[in-house]
Amino acid sequence: MTGDYTTARDTLAALAESDPSSPYTNDAIETAWIVEEALQNQSKALKTFMRARQAVLVGDTTEVVAQLNTIVKLPVYETLRPRAMVMLAHVLDDSGEFAAAVTVLERFLKEYPDDALRPDVQRHLAMVYEFGYEQYERALAEYEAVLVDYPEYAFLDEVRRDVRRLRFIVDGEEYEN
Repeated sequence: MTGDYTTARDTLAALAESDPSSPYTNDAIETAWIVEEALQNQSKALKTFMRARQAVLVGDTTEVVAQLNTIVKLPVYETLRPRAMVMLAHVLDDSGEFAAAVTVLERFLKEYPDDALRPDVQRHLAMVYEFGYEQYERALAEYEAVLVDYPEYAFLDEVRRDVRRLRFIVDGEEYEN
């Protein structure tokens, strides 16, 4: 948070390695990776992204949204922009701002056709339709798109369960895969 990103990255990596079973290990690894990626690509948005992460820690949703929107307004080639969009969509979804979350998720899918986060974004879009809007047919279509478009996705088994559950809700029948 002080701007010494190299030390922060190293400290986060050391924390994750020292206690891999900690509930904070995944957060430490993710943050260390974000810092490393931003440093390697000389991101101009790292300080802003870290302010957003700091606002998350204190529960200041308004500040989180403001900081992330600053990054989202940057050009598509900004290294931290895709991650900022994902984080912004989660914050908006958690705040009940489903339309705004959908807009950000759909924009991500349009602007980043080859990004590694696409399956997670597509799945999150399905979840917003399922749990936010309770539009089960639309959610089902989004989950099925994950199955078709990302056959190597790590959470494919969970998505198959989502599809089966929604097939039962939509059609009243079990879905065979």
